[in-house]
Amino acid sequence: MNAAILGCGAMGAAHAGAYASLGVCVAAVCDQDKNRAENLAKSTGGRAYLDLTEMLDTERPDVVSICTPAFNHLDAIRVLASRGVATLCEKPFAPDMAQAQEAYAAVKQAGIPFRLGFKMRYESAYAAARKIVESGEIGALRYVFISHFQPLSEQAWYMDIGVGSELLVHAMDISCWMFDETPAEVRMHSEYRLGKTGEDQARIELRFGDGRQALIAGGYMPGYPPVRGKHDFVFQFIGEKGYVCGKRNSAIEVFSPERVEILHPDDVNAFQDEIRDFLAATEGILSGGATLEDALRSQRVLAAAKASENTGTFACVERM
Repeated sequence: MNAAILGCGAMGAAHAGAYASLGVCVAAVCDQDKNRAENLAKSTGGRAYLDLTEMLDTERPDVVSICTPAFNHLDAIRVLASRGVATLCEKPFAPDMAQAQEAYAAVKQAGIPFRLGFKMRYESAYAAARKIVESGEIGALRYVFISHFQPLSEQAWYMDIGVGSELLVHAMDISCWMFDETPAEVRMHSEYRLGKTGEDQARIELRFGDGRQALIAGGYMPGYPPVRGKHDFVFQFIGEKGYVCGKRNSAIEVFSPERVEILHPDDVNAFQDEIRDFLAATEGILSGGATLEDALRSQRVLAAAKASENTGTFACVERM
């Protein structure tokens, strides 16, 4: 099996490394920046390209990871769907609802294997907490609390797109994943302290009905400790009989009628585990990860959050 990478920044390099660790040849990489493409190609042993169509015509990869900014996703998805190429696309699915719907339709019509890059589902703390919630040990889930702050992003365009789409979309997906449900309503309060186009901090509320809700806070903070990818999120999932809490790359704690215990999940490579599931899906094997339906749901939640921004009122999430 041969893979190709579209977008040769830090995310593209992470995908390339994960494919290689699973024994998949990264035959080609593509980026509009020639130096970035050539540098990643040197590390993978593949060829560098500046144009997606040329790369596909020459290399004919089995799978492609889209690791470009969201405003490039639709064009890439159109091309890959028309060629029947299995696609793993980094989050967010699209910059807006209209493009998300068009991308969804292209993938659906082509029938290609597709996953959206919500790698937080594979982080050891969240994955372990999910198993406890699924087991029923803490009872029916009632509340989700997630805090996810980071130092200023090295990628300037992250700051212009905003933390809702580029950072807290992970927390919104985790909330939906934990409840196994789409929220009915969303409300977001945003702050623009850094003078960028996009919000740099936000507080988000998701209502799932019957009093169940998720509360999320996060963003970029000047002078914040360099914790990105280490201990940059903390969470608490509260059920009717107990709760589980923890933080990234650390122990989690379980409080239930059955036990009060500190657990130490095994360290994992979340990118590797996500891509392993994606590759399984290309073989028709039932696997985890965020599906095409999850991708569209995440965009609907983002759209409702944006519609409610700083109005003080909740916006309804469009139903699937």
